[in-house]
Amino acid sequence: DVLGSRGLGDVYKRQIIKQMLSGRVVPMKISYKKLWVLLAEKEMSKAEFRDALELSTGTMTKLNKGEEVSLSTLLRICAYFKCNIGDICDAVTA
Repeated sequence: DVLGSRGLGDVYKRQIIKQMLSGRVVPMKISYKKLWVLLAEKEMSKAEFRDALELSTGTMTKLNKGEEVSLSTLLRICAYFKCNIGDICDAVTA
């Protein structure tokens, strides 16, 4: 099985794949462009940002690559900058 074991998550993945193939769902990804603009406005380097929020190198790598990070991480970033989640990221079409 391409999707691995058959848990509820896999059933959901199959449904999403079927919907994507039928054109009913547009694949989305996340963009952290707003976060990088915010850092530039605050004159804060990515290294300073990582240290201030005590982010792991793995999390920073995911942010740099535009990959998904946990909601708790995004909320920590929002709390640090006193902003809303939409101020640091966007859902964009893939």
